[in-house]
Amino acid sequence: LLESEARYRGIVEDQTELICRWTLDRRLTFANRAYHRFFVGTSADSPERHFCASVPDDHRERVDEALASLGQEQPLLSIEHPLVAADGTTRWVSWTHRLIVADGGRAPQVQSVGTDISMRKRAEERLARINRCLLNCTADAARNTLAMVASCGELLRADWALYYRLQPNQPADIYPWRLPEAYQTQLPEEGSITRAVLSLDPADVLVLRGAQSGPYAATDRNVLGCRIGTCMGQCVRLDGGVLGALIVFWHSDEALRAADEGLISVLAAAIGVE
Repeated sequence: LLESEARYRGIVEDQTELICRWTLDRRLTFANRAYHRFFVGTSADSPERHFCASVPDDHRERVDEALASLGQEQPLLSIEHPLVAADGTTRWVSWTHRLIVADGGRAPQVQSVGTDISMRKRAEERLARINRCLLNCTADAARNTLAMVASCGELLRADWALYYRLQPNQPADIYPWRLPEAYQTQLPEEGSITRAVLSLDPADVLVLRGAQSGPYAATDRNVLGCRIGTCMGQCVRLDGGVLGALIVFWHSDEALRAADEGLISVLAAAIGVE
């Protein structure tokens, strides 16, 4: 029996899911390494001894009511809610809770298995935000474009963003979101990030990391002047013609994902038809 229990515990410890057990008064009796890393940052330190202690206040009442419903008549519960992780970020976790009634008069416990679904929730949030933005479009093309640039910057959690719209024989129109005062919006010079984005092939997205130590630091005055760490941009086109450049900027070094490139592509396409 001891050997079997040790084997089971070893399997549980190696899982990437958050696995724990707790008493009906929410006192933790077991937590695997993944749970420790999620809530503490290492697998060695002890997490909070109270299950779901880090539920944000605006979700606590709902979570408390759901957990209180566990019992003989409802031994299984599935719920999704946010939690504050060890690094201070808010993450979404999908939990399956199962009441375990022990033999020999021992107090029942709940075994919980949690999966981090933050990326899925973020994708859902993005889709809902884009849909709202498009549904709220009016006959005012400038207003619509500004709203799309703002949505792009906010959903990508950027520091600033802009749409650089070319105008025949006159200065370009700039549609900014949180644009720094130091940012220079003159005609894109050779070697500038804006010129590079305007030159992209239709399906391409420019992703530039480590800008201040890269070649654009010497050819684009905004890189050092605005402390650009990372940027991402796509050329905005309509019927094969180049209309402008949608570009998003971060001061920090950002590891962007394919989903981030997909988001800027969707909004660049929407701006193109305005």
